Amino acid sequence: MWIKSGFFLLCVVAVASLGHAAQDDTKPPAWQVEGFWAALNDENLDVIRIAIDHKNFAQIFAALGKKRAEDQIRYFTKMLNSPETISKKLALTGLVNSGMATINLIPQLIELLHNPDDNVRMSAARALKVIRLTAKEQISELYKLLRDPDSNVRGAAASVLMAMDAAPKEPILELIRAYPKNK
Repeated sequence: MWIKSGFFLLCVVAVASLGHAAQDDTKPPAWQVEGFWAALNDENLDVIRIAIDHKNFAQIFAALGKKRAEDQIRYFTKMLNSPETISKKLALTGLVNSGMATINLIPQLIELLHNPDDNVRMSAARALKVIRLTAKEQISELYKLLRDPDSNVRGAAASVLMAMDAAPKEPILELIRAYPKNK
Protein backbone atom coordinates (compact mmCIF):
# COMPACT_ATOMS: atom_id res chain seq x y z
CA MET A 1 0.00 0.00 0.00
CA TRP A 2 2.81 2.42 0.93
CA ILE A 3 4.55 1.93 -2.44
CA LYS A 4 1.36 2.70 -4.31
CA SER A 5 0.71 5.81 -2.18
CA GLY A 6 4.30 6.96 -2.60
CA PHE A 7 4.11 6.43 -6.35
CA PHE A 8 0.80 8.33 -6.47
CA LEU A 9 2.34 11.20 -4.52
CA LEU A 10 5.36 11.24 -6.84
CA CYS A 11 3.05 11.42 -9.88
CA VAL A 12 1.03 14.27 -8.37
CA VAL A 13 4.18 16.27 -7.59
CA ALA A 14 5.57 15.62 -11.09
CA VAL A 15 2.35 16.73 -12.80
CA ALA A 16 2.13 19.83 -10.59
CA SER A 17 5.76 20.67 -11.35
CA LEU A 18 5.28 20.25 -15.09
CA GLY A 19 2.11 22.32 -14.97
CA HIS A 20 3.94 25.07 -13.12
CA ALA A 21 6.87 24.94 -15.54
CA ALA A 22 4.50 25.45 -18.48
CA GLN A 23 2.84 28.41 -16.78
CA ASP A 24 3.91 31.98 -17.52
CA ASP A 25 6.01 33.01 -14.48
CA THR A 26 5.40 36.72 -15.07
CA LYS A 27 1.71 36.34 -14.25
CA PRO A 28 0.46 35.01 -10.93
CA PRO A 29 -1.75 31.93 -11.13
CA ALA A 30 -5.50 32.50 -11.42
CA TRP A 31 -6.20 30.99 -7.99
CA GLN A 32 -3.84 33.53 -6.40
CA VAL A 33 -5.46 36.46 -8.23
CA GLU A 34 -8.95 35.30 -7.23
CA GLY A 35 -7.88 34.79 -3.61
CA PHE A 36 -6.25 38.21 -3.60
CA TRP A 37 -9.43 39.80 -5.01
CA ALA A 38 -11.53 38.06 -2.35
CA ALA A 39 -9.14 39.25 0.39
CA LEU A 40 -9.27 42.87 -0.81
CA ASN A 41 -13.07 42.75 -0.63
CA ASP A 42 -13.28 41.04 2.75
CA GLU A 43 -15.09 42.80 5.60
CA ASN A 44 -12.29 41.98 8.04
CA LEU A 45 -9.67 44.75 7.95
CA ASP A 46 -6.95 42.30 9.03
CA VAL A 47 -7.58 40.23 5.89
CA ILE A 48 -7.38 43.36 3.74
CA ARG A 49 -4.15 44.38 5.49
CA ILE A 50 -2.57 40.99 4.76
CA ALA A 51 -3.49 41.32 1.07
CA ILE A 52 -2.16 44.89 0.89
CA ASP A 53 1.10 43.93 2.61
CA HIS A 54 1.70 40.98 0.24
CA LYS A 55 5.22 41.12 -1.18
CA ASN A 56 3.91 40.78 -4.76
CA PHE A 57 1.01 43.21 -4.30
CA ALA A 58 1.75 45.30 -7.41
CA GLN A 59 2.14 42.26 -9.66
CA ILE A 60 -1.04 40.58 -8.43
CA PHE A 61 -2.93 43.87 -8.47
CA ALA A 62 -1.96 44.35 -12.13
CA ALA A 63 -3.27 40.85 -12.87
CA LEU A 64 -6.74 41.80 -11.57
CA GLY A 65 -7.57 43.44 -14.87
CA LYS A 66 -8.63 47.00 -15.61
CA LYS A 67 -12.24 46.85 -14.32
CA ARG A 68 -11.38 45.19 -11.02
CA ALA A 69 -8.38 47.51 -10.48
CA GLU A 70 -10.56 50.58 -11.08
CA ASP A 71 -13.22 49.22 -8.71
CA GLN A 72 -10.59 48.62 -6.05
CA ILE A 73 -9.15 52.13 -6.43
CA ARG A 74 -12.66 53.56 -5.98
CA TYR A 75 -13.01 51.43 -2.85
CA PHE A 76 -9.63 52.62 -1.49
CA THR A 77 -10.63 56.23 -2.23
CA LYS A 78 -13.91 55.70 -0.37
CA MET A 79 -11.97 54.22 2.58
CA LEU A 80 -10.00 57.49 2.86
CA ASN A 81 -13.19 59.09 4.21
CA SER A 82 -13.72 56.43 6.86
CA PRO A 83 -13.75 57.58 10.48
CA GLU A 84 -11.51 54.60 11.31
CA THR A 85 -7.79 55.34 11.27
CA ILE A 86 -6.90 51.79 10.21
CA SER A 87 -9.18 52.07 7.15
CA LYS A 88 -7.47 55.29 6.07
CA LYS A 89 -4.02 53.78 6.51
CA LEU A 90 -4.97 50.63 4.59
CA ALA A 91 -6.45 52.72 1.78
CA LEU A 92 -3.33 54.87 1.55
CA THR A 93 -1.05 51.84 1.56
CA GLY A 94 -3.18 50.14 -1.09
CA LEU A 95 -3.10 53.23 -3.30
CA VAL A 96 0.67 53.53 -2.97
CA ASN A 97 1.39 49.81 -3.41
CA SER A 98 -0.86 49.60 -6.46
CA GLY A 99 0.81 52.58 -8.08
CA MET A 100 -2.67 54.01 -8.61
CA ALA A 101 -2.41 57.07 -6.36
CA THR A 102 -3.31 59.75 -8.89
CA ILE A 103 -3.14 63.51 -9.08
CA ASN A 104 -6.91 63.84 -8.52
CA LEU A 105 -6.40 62.50 -4.97
CA ILE A 106 -3.95 65.26 -4.04
CA PRO A 107 -6.44 67.55 -2.23
CA GLN A 108 -7.70 64.62 -0.16
CA LEU A 109 -4.15 63.50 0.60
CA ILE A 110 -3.13 67.01 1.66
CA GLU A 111 -6.14 67.12 3.98
CA LEU A 112 -4.99 63.82 5.52
CA LEU A 113 -1.69 65.50 6.47
CA HIS A 114 -3.77 67.19 9.22
CA ASN A 115 -4.98 63.86 10.62
CA PRO A 116 -4.17 63.45 14.33
CA ASP A 117 -2.82 59.94 13.76
CA ASP A 118 0.88 59.83 12.92
CA ASN A 119 0.49 56.71 10.75
CA VAL A 120 -2.19 58.33 8.60
CA ARG A 121 -0.09 61.49 8.14
CA MET A 122 3.00 59.52 7.18
CA SER A 123 1.01 57.30 4.80
CA ALA A 124 -0.52 60.39 3.15
CA ALA A 125 2.95 61.93 2.82
CA ARG A 126 4.22 58.69 1.29
CA ALA A 127 1.33 58.68 -1.21
CA LEU A 128 2.07 62.29 -2.14
CA LYS A 129 5.75 61.45 -2.65
CA VAL A 130 4.79 58.58 -4.94
CA ILE A 131 2.66 60.92 -7.04
CA ARG A 132 5.60 63.36 -7.25
CA LEU A 133 3.59 66.54 -7.23
CA THR A 134 4.46 69.23 -9.70
CA ALA A 135 1.29 71.33 -9.80
CA LYS A 136 2.05 74.85 -8.52
CA GLU A 137 -1.23 75.19 -6.60
CA GLN A 138 -0.43 72.03 -4.66
CA ILE A 139 3.07 73.22 -3.84
CA SER A 140 1.64 76.43 -2.38
CA GLU A 141 -0.78 74.36 -0.25
CA LEU A 142 2.11 72.31 1.07
CA TYR A 143 4.10 75.46 1.84
CA LYS A 144 1.10 76.74 3.86
CA LEU A 145 1.24 73.55 5.90
CA LEU A 146 4.84 74.37 6.84
CA ARG A 147 3.35 77.13 9.05
CA ASP A 148 0.92 74.77 10.80
CA PRO A 149 1.20 74.90 14.62
CA ASP A 150 1.52 71.09 14.74
CA SER A 151 5.12 70.01 14.11
CA ASN A 152 3.89 66.63 12.81
CA VAL A 153 1.87 68.33 10.07
CA ARG A 154 4.87 70.54 9.23
CA GLY A 155 7.11 67.49 9.11
CA ALA A 156 4.79 65.59 6.77
CA ALA A 157 4.50 68.58 4.44
CA ALA A 158 8.26 69.13 4.50
CA SER A 159 8.82 65.46 3.73
CA VAL A 160 6.66 65.71 0.62
CA LEU A 161 8.19 69.00 -0.51
CA MET A 162 11.73 67.69 -0.08
CA ALA A 163 10.90 64.70 -2.30
CA MET A 164 9.61 66.95 -5.06
CA ASP A 165 11.89 68.05 -7.83
CA ALA A 166 10.04 71.34 -8.37
CA ALA A 167 10.30 72.66 -4.80
CA PRO A 168 13.37 74.68 -3.72
CA LYS A 169 14.90 73.00 -0.65
CA GLU A 170 16.44 75.90 1.30
CA PRO A 171 13.18 77.81 1.99
CA ILE A 172 11.65 74.58 3.31
CA LEU A 173 14.49 74.08 5.75
CA GLU A 174 14.30 77.73 6.87
CA LEU A 175 10.56 77.46 7.56
CA ILE A 176 11.03 74.27 9.55
CA ARG A 177 13.77 75.86 11.68
CA ALA A 178 11.60 78.95 12.32
CA TYR A 179 8.90 76.99 14.17
CA PRO A 180 9.49 75.40 17.56
CA LYS A 181 8.63 71.77 18.20
CA ASN A 182 5.28 70.90 19.80
CA LYS A 183 5.36 70.40 23.52
